[in-house]
Amino acid sequence: MNKPTIPPRPFSPLDGLSPASLATRQPGVPPRAPAQRPMPRSAPTVTRETTIRTRMEPDDKRRVESLCVRLSESLRATVRPSNLLRALLLLVRDAEASLHAEARRVHGLERPSNNDRHAMQEFEGSLAAVLLDGFAANSSRRP
Repeated sequence: MNKPTIPPRPFSPLDGLSPASLATRQPGVPPRAPAQRPMPRSAPTVTRETTIRTRMEPDDKRRVESLCVRLSESLRATVRPSNLLRALLLLVRDAEASLHAEARRVHGLERPSNNDRHAMQEFEGSLAAVLLDGFAANSSRRP
């Protein structure tokens, strides 16, 4: 007996993203909390995984998700924020020596209190400059 074949679905860069994350926020209307999905039960795996969480402004979250959508369209493969973060981690691992060298050159950077948003933006901008210069130095060393 032959199984019926399911036609392939057309590519959509929006697969896996919630409609709420793609909607523009109305001024004065607070964002809704995302619905909690129950964790699927699965067989225990040998590899242990953990989670990194970060707090960010809703606009920043939308920018990250929009970037993922645009990358998905360009690659014709779904790119989720977690995929983007893990890819960036690979870049950081590859450039780690250059990043440390650049960080030593800049020494004296102090992390401000979480409550001081303006100072935190300046700190993160300085950190971004260190990363950019470290990545540039790493790519110039490649054959």
